[in-house]
Amino acid sequence: MVQWYEGTGKMKKLKRARALLDIRGFDDRGLAPAAQMLASELASNGETLQRFLVRNEGVADGPLTRKDAREMRTAFKTTVLVGTKARSPRP
Repeated sequence: MVQWYEGTGKMKKLKRARALLDIRGFDDRGLAPAAQMLASELASNGETLQRFLVRNEGVADGPLTRKDAREMRTAFKTTVLVGTKARSPRP
């Protein structure tokens, strides 16, 4: 997790990390609270956090069965989730 103030180079570091992930065969998936943030901040292959949770609704609904856990590990074996939070208003 990388968390710091605006303008400190987080996105530059994320771009470098993405390049390394790509070389090693990983897929990065951007998650954001609002769709507008995806295009500008995260990735073209992103989605809102809400949509991700709806698509994977069985995971958060209750106890995760062993079968479900195996399926999730297989589906996300080479996926790195990258998230951002909503921007705080500037003073």
